[in-house]
Amino acid sequence: RCSNTNSVTYFPNAVSGNANVSRMWGTGPTATTGTIGRNYGVCIAFEYAASSSNVQTFATPGSTLYLGGLYEEGAQRFYVSSTAYGPRENLFGAESPFPDPTRGDTFGLSLSHAGFKNKLAIPILSVGYAPPLPAPFGTLLVNPALLFVLPPANLDAKGDALMRPLPLVRGITLAMQTMFLDAKTLNLRLSDAARLTAR
Repeated sequence: RCSNTNSVTYFPNAVSGNANVSRMWGTGPTATTGTIGRNYGVCIAFEYAASSSNVQTFATPGSTLYLGGLYEEGAQRFYVSSTAYGPRENLFGAESPFPDPTRGDTFGLSLSHAGFKNKLAIPILSVGYAPPLPAPFGTLLVNPALLFVLPPANLDAKGDALMRPLPLVRGITLAMQTMFLDAKTLNLRLSDAARLTAR
């Protein structure tokens, strides 16, 4: 680790305990804004504090780092409500495509579209994918022969919604796609698609 705060290779500590840096910034560190006028892109440092340090760790061991982006067509993903690691919690990581109903797992939907803030999201469930079917409002990716439309969800001011978990049947495979709707302008867009298989 470089300790020279004038160097672009210096890793800022955004948590606590470092007198030279107050928070992480996009273009390099200084004591107040983290800026030295040199762009270095995104820099993520993972480390644990020494026993003699007053620097706190970013997260506890086993935590998940979430990175992602929002695209024009919107995005959605499954999550699993599970007791796999102790008390019931929502899991968005590698477990989410493979819930275990015998353990009491249920599945929920996380929906996001930055272009439809405070609008509606209408999830569509099907038994699997199908050949892409172009439409004026996007491309239908789930099987149109057997569709189940869920009640709409209200997107918040960031364009996000988290739908309540639903029960699962063992061995079932579900594919999901979401319609994002502006009811005033009748603007409609289809999202990408996601799939899960219950073990």
